[in-house]
Amino acid sequence: MAIKLNPDFAKAHNNLGTALVAERKIEEAISHFKMAIKLNPDFAKAHNNLSV
Repeated sequence: MAIKLNPDFAKAHNNLGTALVAERKIEEAISHFKMAIKLNPDFAKAHNNLSV
């Protein structure tokens, strides 16, 4: 898993969040979207995913 190799990789957190939404694990997904934004505040996709 990319997050284990590099926990500061915002894109990996965003991608995992997207996968978790598909599995209806919404609270866990939100946590990963927020982490992606914390790591990269300008990451538009993570902001968008969090807002939906």
